[in-house]
Amino acid sequence: MNIIFISPNFPLHFWNFCDRLRRLGANVLGIGDCPYGNLADEVKSSVTEYYHVTSLEDYSQVYRAAAYYAWKYGKIDHVESQNEYWLALEARIRDDFNVPFGLRSKDM
Repeated sequence: MNIIFISPNFPLHFWNFCDRLRRLGANVLGIGDCPYGNLADEVKSSVTEYYHVTSLEDYSQVYRAAAYYAWKYGKIDHVESQNEYWLALEARIRDDFNVPFGLRSKDM
């Protein structure tokens, strides 16, 4: 199972969600605007891979990150974040990568 997790470093204690998904065998594929070197060690160890973008507001960067993950790991099964602000971003990724679960842009 491949799960894109938007901004896995925020809120600070929510890395636990990524950690538990990974322990259950999921590839937790982080996309965020925090440089990798600035991530807490717990965040680093809770994701399979992390793709740094300079801005999560720049959809072309986020799209490239998701496309890279789809190329490397295969079909994306879920897109999640722990921040309501990113709901529309999550929905757009689901639309563009035909992710079967979760809200789509038409639901926003």
